[in-house]
Amino acid sequence: MYPRFPGETVILMARHGETVWNVVHRMQGQKDSPLTPKGVEQAQALLVKLITIEQDWHEAGKVIAVWSSSLGRARKTAEICAKGLDIGLTITENLNEIALGQWEGLTFEEAEKNSPEQFYNFWHRPSLYVPPRGGETFPEVQKRMLHTLKNIHERHHGKTVLVVSHWIAIKAAIAALQESGLDSVHSIPVIENGSFHIVRMTGDKAKVEYNGGKFPASVTV
Repeated sequence: MYPRFPGETVILMARHGETVWNVVHRMQGQKDSPLTPKGVEQAQALLVKLITIEQDWHEAGKVIAVWSSSLGRARKTAEICAKGLDIGLTITENLNEIALGQWEGLTFEEAEKNSPEQFYNFWHRPSLYVPPRGGETFPEVQKRMLHTLKNIHERHHGKTVLVVSHWIAIKAAIAALQESGLDSVHSIPVIENGSFHIVRMTGDKAKVEYNGGKFPASVTV
């Protein structure tokens, strides 16, 4: 996983810990539900993983900043890590999960019944997905995520940064970084609760290493 190469910014793209709605398979989007006890444990396990990286790789693995989505589930995960590492935390809505509009709070079954064609597109053909009222398109999510990742790269150039975000937001950003097209989003390896993918940014290019911090978890939006 390490060492970091000269001029390379390492972004550990972590997903928040498990939430109550994850467990019952409810669409969260930009609504929120609290971390479960397991979710808190996953956030604490993420912190331990980060400390281990620092111990093993010294300055090359030292996380110097934490950035997080403004949504409670990500923010709580990030706060646990930032406090444990005794470093700063930056909160931004640009790292929030995709907005799901009228689907938010519905079970997967209810959302599919509400709009079967768009539910299929969401999971299988993001390029054709038309969000319900109040929702975002995948390109909109990619645009704000990429803007923020590039900002992080510029502000923390050559360093290692933890970014706590969400399943779809992270995968959409990675698809954009790899220039692999919208419909590749769901072929990107699942990022489990409390785990991270490693994004190595150099200039405008990025290399991704999957499941750099993998912990057992549920897999729902």
